[in-house]
Amino acid sequence: MKRPTDAKRRAELLADVSAFFSNTLEVHGPTPRGVDWSSGAVQERMFESALQVCSEPPYSLLHYGCGYGALYAYLRARNMPVSYIGFDISPAMIESAKRSYPDGCFVVDPSVLVPQDFCIASGIFNKKFCDDAPWFEYVKDCLRHMRRLARFGVAFNMLTKHSDPDKKRTDLYYADPDEVVAFCAAEIGSDISISTNPDMPHQFTVLVRF
Repeated sequence: MKRPTDAKRRAELLADVSAFFSNTLEVHGPTPRGVDWSSGAVQERMFESALQVCSEPPYSLLHYGCGYGALYAYLRARNMPVSYIGFDISPAMIESAKRSYPDGCFVVDPSVLVPQDFCIASGIFNKKFCDDAPWFEYVKDCLRHMRRLARFGVAFNMLTKHSDPDKKRTDLYYADPDEVVAFCAAEIGSDISISTNPDMPHQFTVLVRF
């Protein structure tokens, strides 16, 4: 697998990520499977976990890795007064989101992003596109970017390395929760909590408030 240690390799890694999710969208359409979730129920549980970092609405929210806009639909269906911006590196995903939700704000260019109250990511670190060590470096770069784009808090979920060995997949990234928390404490924020769901013991969500 590639080791993205410089700008060129990072660009290649981002291209791999974008190409993979563009392909899942083409195969499965704007559905949970289209962003590599096993079901809509799992996708919604992960949204609910990440949204725990937010204060009571109204607030502004940046969804980092928004896919086809499912979180926007989730918030709108619940009439939540949230000012939403969706960002994704896959042009195909952003085009799909704009078609489905023309009243939403979806962008593919990171240079136009400005800080919002909260920034959350859901599932974007699970599928790895290089070896574990360089993938974790990529994850940390994303979290640093998310920190710069949030005023009050960041949340994201990951697979845990403590998952049952016989259920682990070689194409997925299983993080060490202690290592993730240590990085967040050093560079993201010191008010950290971890949310877990007994129905999904292989997943954990990190909530960092500033």
